[in-house]
Amino acid sequence: MRSCPRQKGYEIHKQWYRGTDKTEKLVQALNELKISHESKIKFETEDVKKEFFVKLSQHSQKAQRNRGDCINRCRQFPVECKTRGLSRQATTVERALQEISDIGGIRTNVFPNVTFMRVKVDGSVENDLVYTIVRNNSYLNTTSLTAGKKTRVMPEDTIDIIPGFVGAYPDFFIEVGYKEIHAFVKQYKEIDSYEKYHVLVDKYGIRRSNPGFWQISDWFYKKHQHDNPVYAGLFDLNRYKNR
Repeated sequence: MRSCPRQKGYEIHKQWYRGTDKTEKLVQALNELKISHESKIKFETEDVKKEFFVKLSQHSQKAQRNRGDCINRCRQFPVECKTRGLSRQATTVERALQEISDIGGIRTNVFPNVTFMRVKVDGSVENDLVYTIVRNNSYLNTTSLTAGKKTRVMPEDTIDIIPGFVGAYPDFFIEVGYKEIHAFVKQYKEIDSYEKYHVLVDKYGIRRSNPGFWQISDWFYKKHQHDNPVYAGLFDLNRYKNR
C-alpha cells in the first residue's frame, strides 16, 4: 500500500486545468502555507488516477445502491463487471453495447448529443429496454460555463451508454429489435461520416417526418412513467433533430 505522490496529484490537476495557471497557483499556495502532507488514501498500483476512480465508484455504489456501470467502464475497470443481476436479454444487449462505448474522437461529431434508444424485446412497456446514448464533449478545462470552440478538444470526445433515461431533452429516438442488436452495433461502429450515419438512421432512426413519431414519443413517455414513477415527466422535444 502506498500514498499518492504529490507530484502525481499535480499532474492530474494540471490535466484537468489545461490552458490555465491554476495548478501553478495551487502549488504556490501550498508552499506558502507549508502544507506538505501526502494523500491519506492508500493505493496498491502505480496508476493512482484509475485506482482512485475505481474506489470512488465502489463507494458511490454503496451509497446509491446502484449496480455500477457495466457498459462504459467494464473494459477499463473490470471490477465494474462483477455487479450483475440483469435479465438474459439485458445482459446480451449491454455486452454488445460495450463496443459502441469504445467509440471516440472527431467522428463522434456526427452523432446527436442525447439519443434515447429502445430495444424491442416483446413490444411491451414492461420488458422492452431503454438506453441513453450520450456524446461527451471534451474541453481543455471547464473553468467557464460558456466554454467555446477555443477550449474544445474534439479528438478526446467519447460516447457513453447509460441504462434508462438521462436528461429531458432528447435529440433523437432509435428503435432496434432485440435480435438485431449485434447488426446495429456493427453498423454503428463503422460510422465515420454523415453519409454512413444517415444510412443507419434510415433503418433504425425515428425522424420528425416519421408517420409514427408521436406514437413512438408517447411510448418513451409511458416507459419513463413505468420505470421512474416518482421522477417521470414530459420530455422537451425542442432540440429534437430531423436528421
